[in-house]
Amino acid sequence: MYKGQTGGVEEEFLLVDAVSGECVPDCERVLAAAGPHPWAASGGSFQVELLASQVEAATGVCRDLPGLAAQLRVGRARLAAAAREGGALLVASGTPVLDGRPPPPARGDRFAAIMAAYGDVVEDYQACGCHVHVGVPGRDTAVAVVNHLRPWLPVLLALSANSPFDHGRPTGYASRRAVAMARFPGAGVPPWSASAAEWDARVAALVEAGVLVDEAMTFWLARPSPRWPTVEVRAADTAATADEAVLQAALVLSLIPL
Repeated sequence: MYKGQTGGVEEEFLLVDAVSGECVPDCERVLAAAGPHPWAASGGSFQVELLASQVEAATGVCRDLPGLAAQLRVGRARLAAAAREGGALLVASGTPVLDGRPPPPARGDRFAAIMAAYGDVVEDYQACGCHVHVGVPGRDTAVAVVNHLRPWLPVLLALSANSPFDHGRPTGYASRRAVAMARFPGAGVPPWSASAAEWDARVAALVEAGVLVDEAMTFWLARPSPRWPTVEVRAADTAATADEAVLQAALVLSLIPL
């Protein structure tokens, strides 16, 4: 990382039965068994995702790549051990490899609202990404960074592709996850915006029109984070290994030398 630069990574994973290889709705048990994130004091967390067959590990704020790598490895190990306790495996794949019944949504009012709004588009949306956060000094800077990243987002996706299979069949795509994401409004390369005010107005209009459930529902491959003082780069499929996740983060950080 550049001097003074901060970052973090969110990784989404599938939970599959250790015998059949099919996805299992086991997120609540796994998260309970995993316990608190070792770097919770700096923002690290284990979380549910939209469907109950997925879990997420988010690092805390990191100031160098070795520290990021350590958090990614420990987070993966903690979730994998928790999954094994109940006969499941933690799988780093952008989409399910084998077929199986669509899992139920994770519990929560927001997830219920998403299911109601998008119907069968999200019924079996088990897509897992590797999201890189880079700290920025203000939302106008964040929007400028997103503008700068636009031509590089397809490259970051191509370098990360890790979802050639989907529900028991080869898809012909290196990243079937990207195809699944394209079904949603606010997907793909984000629009160019002149300022944070313009960005926020665009998102607010989509929410008001009912196109998005809320401001956090955009699927653009990069965006100013709706929660943190960061740019969130969401182009990559979940990395097969922690080292590959570090590489994706390093590439993103090298494109944003603030």
